[in-house]
Amino acid sequence: MKHVREELPDVQVRRPEVSAALAAVLDRATAKDLDRRYPDAASLIADLEEVLAIETARTGQVTGEATAVLRSLPEDTRKRLPLRTRRSTKALAALAALAALAAVVVTAVLGLNQTERGTGKRTNVAPPAGLQSIPLRQRAANDFDPLGDDREHADETSAVVDGDPASTWSTETYRSKDLQKAGVGIRIDASPGVAAKRLELRTPSPGFEATVYVAPRSAPKTPPTAGWTAVSATREVASTEKFDLDTAGQPARHYLVWITKLPEGADRAEISEILLFR
Repeated sequence: MKHVREELPDVQVRRPEVSAALAAVLDRATAKDLDRRYPDAASLIADLEEVLAIETARTGQVTGEATAVLRSLPEDTRKRLPLRTRRSTKALAALAALAALAAVVVTAVLGLNQTERGTGKRTNVAPPAGLQSIPLRQRAANDFDPLGDDREHADETSAVVDGDPASTWSTETYRSKDLQKAGVGIRIDASPGVAAKRLELRTPSPGFEATVYVAPRSAPKTPPTAGWTAVSATREVASTEKFDLDTAGQPARHYLVWITKLPEGADRAEISEILLFR
């Protein structure tokens, strides 16, 4: 989450040997605006190949092991290399360092994009027999408190889709188990929409009551049932609770876990993981 809140340091300040061309690739790859980032690994790799060609031509000549790097470039990119790059060892170390740094950039950026764009299919959770996991973005979870101040620990919501059972989102603290209002919840944005068959919820504070609702497109700002459709029965939640969903085969973008009662003797409810299956 540090990348979301703070600016990244200038890579050329930390690593003066990094060229402006490579710095530009890194800037795009780590842009806070997801729409400015590379859409896929192939696009990122293509730009890194361009950087390799540019830096090889600028630095000078290479032979020996470096020719293997050059041969790995696409034909169109390799044609832009000067012939002298095959007849000297002047830039061997520089090119090798650039290739190594590029590999680090690819690994780091792909990891970052996974964190920012979504956790995808969690490798530590096996889907139930006959069902498939639904990948969820890291920003898929949102707090939902239309009957209060519209804030319900918004800074913790990513915990329910981060694949870490030790991190949790919780409701605010309430004096009575009935929440002093009809309910509060957490909403999952499964954009662009999916007809989920099961929602699995994990909690370190079992005993609260919850119902799953859906909305097909935009998320209503009103509490259920206005604008929302119930797709599960109301359940007293166990440590691992599996809600079977009846969406009538219709895709929904928003899945709402609506909490209506706190655990006996507790002043809040916590959720560590929410998973969707189709």
